[in-house]
Amino acid sequence: MAFTLCAIWGCSVVSEKQAVEEFKKANPDAVLLEQFVGEGDSDHAYYHFRYTEKQSNAKLEVVWLYQRQQDNTWKVIAKEGPKPSGSKFGD
Repeated sequence: MAFTLCAIWGCSVVSEKQAVEEFKKANPDAVLLEQFVGEGDSDHAYYHFRYTEKQSNAKLEVVWLYQRQQDNTWKVIAKEGPKPSGSKFGD
């Protein structure tokens, strides 16, 4: 069924490996708790990262907007946060 939905609407295919590597490089002191694609389309993916900073218990969240490039690679074009984990984004 997932394949059928992708064929009809398109699916964001930015790899989790790429997203996690880029997040960890940009945030070396972060302890990643979870990551997921919230919304998007065949050319855009809003990647959510929930994490804590080392030596802190505060759970934070950032959202990175990935956009498919003409060469079919994915690039971060916008970032929002950090905010407390579970916050509303897009305000």
